[in-house]
Amino acid sequence: YNLEIFASMGHFMESYCDLVLAIGEMAGYCDMAMAAKEAGNSQEVAENLNKMAATAETAWEGYESTYEELKDLWEISRYPKGEEGYMMNPQTIYLAGRTADLSYLILAEQELGLTAYAEKLRSMAENY
Repeated sequence: YNLEIFASMGHFMESYCDLVLAIGEMAGYCDMAMAAKEAGNSQEVAENLNKMAATAETAWEGYESTYEELKDLWEISRYPKGEEGYMMNPQTIYLAGRTADLSYLILAEQELGLTAYAEKLRSMAENY
């Protein structure tokens, strides 16, 4: 079981790296979209915006899926926070204390709002 926990951490870290690399890939598509806009090529702008959206969605789906697998495994041996005896000092910056479950592991990434960003990109692409 400990080996499974360790492996799940490795998969989660790998998935995080994939998410970061996907953001870099999106930046490349953004550069191409801006160049296409300057060149007056609306079709290419739309294509690159859609590629950005697809990359964001795929990256988030992979990251979230890996988190769910990790959560399923970790929760076997973990009591939920918020039970009697657990008290967070509101003056400490302790990320794990901000949630009552393991979602603190992806809290910062959730706040990026990649899926909402992808929807906005698709909407922008329709305007081209």
